[in-house]
Amino acid sequence: FGGWNNLSESKRALPMAEAGTDLEANPFRIQVRKAMWFTHFPQMYALKPGQRALVVPMDVTNISDHYVSVQKLQDALRLEGLQLIDRAELKAVPSGKAAPYIVRGSDGFAEQTLQPGLTVRLGVIWVQDAKAPVPQNLDLNLFKQSYRKSSLDGSMGYFDRQPIYHLRLPLSEMKVPG
Repeated sequence: FGGWNNLSESKRALPMAEAGTDLEANPFRIQVRKAMWFTHFPQMYALKPGQRALVVPMDVTNISDHYVSVQKLQDALRLEGLQLIDRAELKAVPSGKAAPYIVRGSDGFAEQTLQPGLTVRLGVIWVQDAKAPVPQNLDLNLFKQSYRKSSLDGSMGYFDRQPIYHLRLPLSEMKVPG
């Protein structure tokens, strides 16, 4: 039926993956590069006072044969073990519930849709209260999704999110230009 996957997502150990490795998490091939943080870099993301951005640059390829909304990439990426600020609710939530903000590395604008076969460098951003200690590492889980017909309305889409990889990324301060 779908929708029940959240009950078991954190119950099993995931294979550990390394930054710099091509990882398939359907419908994407993802190469995570590193993890950084900043408190001021308006060209990439305008933070409110008292906030810190946690950034994971990555190269992402849509490996399907059709356009995919960036929302599906947001669904494929979750940090764990932190309190983060949810962009929609503007309040602190456990990290597994906070969807990231995704910008293009080329110009810092929000990405909307990923074209089939095209690799793009993206900045994946989560927001944290700057009063919280800076974590030493970010624990990132990647999820795959199945392309199938919806049991509710018959439309085709990505469903049945399942965790597939875990990465532990050392976190360093981002050197901001200017």
